[in-house]
Order: sequence, then C-alpha cells, then structure tokens
Amino acid sequence: MQTEALYFRDAYLGSMFKEYWIELWNEAIPLNEGKIINWGEIKRIGEKLGMSENEFNQMASKVKEQVQREKRRLRL
Repeated sequence: MQTEALYFRDAYLGSMFKEYWIELWNEAIPLNEGKIINWGEIKRIGEKLGMSENEFNQMASKVKEQVQREKRRLRL
C-alpha cells in the first residue's frame, strides 16, 4: 500500500489544512459501518452527482448481487 503525504513549510498553512480535514472527518457520514451499508446516504450522493433513481437502483442491485456471490463463494 502506498501512503501519500502533504508537507507544508508554513506552520500556519499546515495547521489550517489539518483543522479543515479534522472538521471534514468529524462531519462525515459513514457509508459502511459495522458491515451495514448506508444505502440512503449513498443514494443521496448519487442524486447530487446526477444519478437517476433508476440508475441508482440498477447499481445497488448489481452490488448486492456481487456481495451475495462473494458470500456464497466464501462459504464453499
């Protein structure tokens, strides 16, 4: 796994970005917590990106089918 880093020579600028990312993280809504997918939030993001309800439903069905196939495969 490759790790990316961002380095600032200016301490104030570095502090500002650090606070920005902390705020983003604290306000974030989990999409998959405890192996429970937050489909409502994913749908809201899809709508913001211009995805129609039909497109979202097709995508969600495809993902759910893939997960079921993977679960069956792991049981064998």
